[in-house]
Amino acid sequence: IIALSAYLIRKPGESGLPAGVDAQTAPPVFMAHGTMDNVLPLALAQQGRDALQQAGLKLDWNVYPMAHSLCPREAQDLVTWLLRICGVTPAA
Repeated sequence: IIALSAYLIRKPGESGLPAGVDAQTAPPVFMAHGTMDNVLPLALAQQGRDALQQAGLKLDWNVYPMAHSLCPREAQDLVTWLLRICGVTPAA
């Protein structure tokens, strides 16, 4: 799961994970958000991150000094993450 400048929609008291999914069966998650996001405040993304972590999910959390956009460092971190979870070793 790739969540860029996103937030988790969930009912109070629920983990936010889909029915039948738990921390052991959930796919890998890459979350990233800009510290200056003027569309979705960073606090919303942090609340989703916290809920997923409380549900036992291990996720990669990244914050970048940017607005509601994509920066080169974020794109590189995402590529690196994708290669890692796919078991691909980048050529030297």
